[in-house]
Amino acid sequence: MHREFELEYALNDSGANFIVAMDQLYPIVKNVKSKTAVNDVIITSFHDFMPKEPSFQLHRMMMAEKQTFTGTYEYLDLLEKYPATNPEIEVKLNDDAWILYTGGTCGYPKGCLHTHFTSLLGGAGVTHLQFEATRDDIMITPVPHTHMYGLAMGITATFYVGWTIIIMTRWDATAALQAIHKYRPTKLAWPMPCITSIIDHPEREKYDLTSFTACNVAAFVIPYTVEIANKWREITRCQLDNYGYSIGTETFQYCATGLRVPFNDPVAVGIGKISPGVQIKIVNLESRIEVPIGERGEIVVKSPGLLKYYVNKPEENKKDYVDGWLYTGDIGAIKEDGLIYFYGRYRDVIKVSGYTFAPRELEIIGMTNPAIDKIAVIGLPHPKKMEEPKAFVTLKSGYKLTSEVLTQWFKDRVAAYKVPVVEIRDSLPISNKGEVLKRILRDEELAKMGVESRPVQKETVCL
Repeated sequence: MHREFELEYALNDSGANFIVAMDQLYPIVKNVKSKTAVNDVIITSFHDFMPKEPSFQLHRMMMAEKQTFTGTYEYLDLLEKYPATNPEIEVKLNDDAWILYTGGTCGYPKGCLHTHFTSLLGGAGVTHLQFEATRDDIMITPVPHTHMYGLAMGITATFYVGWTIIIMTRWDATAALQAIHKYRPTKLAWPMPCITSIIDHPEREKYDLTSFTACNVAAFVIPYTVEIANKWREITRCQLDNYGYSIGTETFQYCATGLRVPFNDPVAVGIGKISPGVQIKIVNLESRIEVPIGERGEIVVKSPGLLKYYVNKPEENKKDYVDGWLYTGDIGAIKEDGLIYFYGRYRDVIKVSGYTFAPRELEIIGMTNPAIDKIAVIGLPHPKKMEEPKAFVTLKSGYKLTSEVLTQWFKDRVAAYKVPVVEIRDSLPISNKGEVLKRILRDEELAKMGVESRPVQKETVCL
């Protein structure tokens, strides 16, 4: 999923000296290998594990012929060459196990160093707290295992509980329908666009989708709404739970879960029940003094699943990881019900004429417009108002609206200081995790204005 610059950065930052890559992605590895410490490259392919007669429709990417390359090792050759005996290496729970990188949606990704303990705890949290699962359950997920959501649901949870997993290497709505109908999965972990593509699928009624006992959704691009959840329940007879709150790369997904949590705040990105052993407090964005119950501020987390530290980031460790508490850079509140409400990122706060609000609020409202496919809102400098919100929008096929029409649409729905300048684009820059790269949009706009980019302060992700 990485492009050359991103891969080179991660390899050099982590100090990696070998890499396992798909044959289709090897050209990217080849182009950056000489700029890194990587010596050995292991190549694998869809064809290494694909059955001769697949049981459901394949994505076109999986049909490409297998490729081999000189100077690399074939994964299956290595399996055949070496005995299937465990190496005699002592591994302790507190040994280093993973360097997981944040999404880089607001700046360069940070490497989060985790142990075997935190990864197992993340697996336990997913299976017991998020799904109440046993080894008899069957999970279906299309989320890449290179993504924190997919890593937790697809790898660590599977290793922990031993359930069966249906891995959809590439998303295809028809293939998902076929897999659900045939294999009867009981658990589901999907991003929201996958949910809506099933709801809107023209042949959905041909398939039986009623095998689920727990469905969990992450609000990528499309926010969680009660309307979508109700439609999903109507189709599957199963409740659609929001993810909760996690800052997953830093906590290995062990933080707060959305299982059977009422989604009673439509402006929230996620609402979660705080997991056992986790402490969360809300502090003032500037003073870092704890705020009263119900008041919004920065989410600060202390969890047994937290990273050891950020790799090669001494300033971030000193500033954001204080006495075992991680200052997440996320905006949230703990209300009287004891739940954590997540509203967006601190660095994305927009300050207009003395008022402060999260752009996520405008994005959620914008997604209720039937013409809008994707939306990203940022704050830009303004000579009189301090900042001004700007919304970058792509439209769904078949819709032809002007920026002026959409601006008026927002005027009819939000306070005057929140009304954004609207720009309609053909596409938005998307990270390898499927998130809009707002830093690119911001840098483009600041360059047009002749203003230098603001220094990156936060880059945490919610999943």
